[in-house]
Amino acid sequence: TEAAAATRRSLLDLEAQGAIPGTLEVLSAASTPSAPVEDSRLGYAILSVGLGLLSGATAAFLRGKLAQTIYTQEDALSAAPVPVLGTVPRALPHRPDGDLALREAFRKVRTSLLNRIRPGKSCLLLVTSSRPGEGKTITAEWLARGFADVGKRVLLVDSDLRRPGLARRFAVAGQEGLVEHLNRGGCGQAPIVSTPQGMLDLLPAGRTRGFDDLD
Repeated sequence: TEAAAATRRSLLDLEAQGAIPGTLEVLSAASTPSAPVEDSRLGYAILSVGLGLLSGATAAFLRGKLAQTIYTQEDALSAAPVPVLGTVPRALPHRPDGDLALREAFRKVRTSLLNRIRPGKSCLLLVTSSRPGEGKTITAEWLARGFADVGKRVLLVDSDLRRPGLARRFAVAGQEGLVEHLNRGGCGQAPIVSTPQGMLDLLPAGRTRGFDDLD
């Protein structure tokens, strides 16, 4: 075309003047496209969505494989090869004591524990968890009540010095307890409180003011 010829002449003139080192040569002339360039935005959008879904699925799979959080009974069994005594539903805040399903679940856990305790032998049970608010207080209380229901003599000790709750649940808040007994070096009679449930006694945490500030 005329434009290409003019451009070639200009380049040759510059080369002749020494403005461009080397030699310039047109290998082939540019061809005029016969149709507009195809719009690939839809294809790129579909590819982006597909890659996003694949990345999300891969991240979810890796998180499930690498996470240490326990959600199900199968997770507990895979994390620690110990027997599962039972599963307990989450207690509803407005009726933590009145849920029949909750009561029945604790009875099943109590029965599982009784099957593992040799007759005539005393047993020490520790109820704990990795974080606050996971149900240690209500679990300890209802297991203790369950054992007392079947004629077992039970001493329930509240050793949660950060957020003690058993004294309040048994209406003995403010009384001496484990803290005062330990401050006396464990000497003398422990301030054990009798409960209306004859076979169940309680050693409350005591006056724990200041313990909730500890790291």
